[in-house]
Amino acid sequence: MGMCNGQEEHDNLVWDKNDEDFEAAQQQLRLKTFCRKVEGFVQQKFGKPATLVSPLIIGGSNILHRVRVEDMSPDVMVRVPCPSLVHFPVEKTMNEAATASFLVSQTQLPIPSPLFFGKDPDDERAAMEPFVQRKLADSKDRLIVEWDETEAQKRFSELLFN
Repeated sequence: MGMCNGQEEHDNLVWDKNDEDFEAAQQQLRLKTFCRKVEGFVQQKFGKPATLVSPLIIGGSNILHRVRVEDMSPDVMVRVPCPSLVHFPVEKTMNEAATASFLVSQTQLPIPSPLFFGKDPDDERAAMEPFVQRKLADSKDRLIVEWDETEAQKRFSELLFN
């Protein structure tokens, strides 16, 4: 006689749903049309031609797109939260940027330093915001651009980090 009274079955249903959502998110973020949006987003931010470099790096909640920007080295890393897996992606991104900024200013940890966070209302591709650009502590040229897919929020905010 089990003490969970069928709770395990509910847990399995949730895990199955999460797995399905993760697979759907991966497929969406791997589409050529989405990859072209990533290239366009980076090209808009840097004002230079940008080309996606394979392979995509898949994590638990995010997918990293490596993008080569003309006349720039090293490449740009674009971190995209997986749709339907990340709850409150705007808040998550803001918290990560604030935490990284605090750690950079208060510790000697070699972590990426946020350059800015914002929601770009002029981005016609929508779903390419909010984003964070970071500069790695060891390399002054390497940037990480982070955004999340939310068309519903159209507000603009920007925080500058040193």
